Amino acid sequence: SVSSPGLEAYLGITADPAKAVELAQAFTVLIDDLEYANLYKRGYTYLKFTASGSEAEWRFVDSVTTETTTTVTEKKYTIA
Repeated sequence: SVSSPGLEAYLGITADPAKAVELAQAFTVLIDDLEYANLYKRGYTYLKFTASGSEAEWRFVDSVTTETTTTVTEKKYTIA
């Protein structure tokens, strides 16, 4: 379930996704350890841990208002 309206709602930029994209890019420049940010899509992070490493996938859904959605993996990060 979706439990938050998203950071862009708190910042008052929900009407313009381009502003959320710009802000996410600024976050990755301003925060040294932040390599990825998405402030307007809804989804979750899938984590997999094994003895040889770990993987993270940022998965997003196309709708939060319907029971059936399409999930897309937008970003992957692997530590081996």
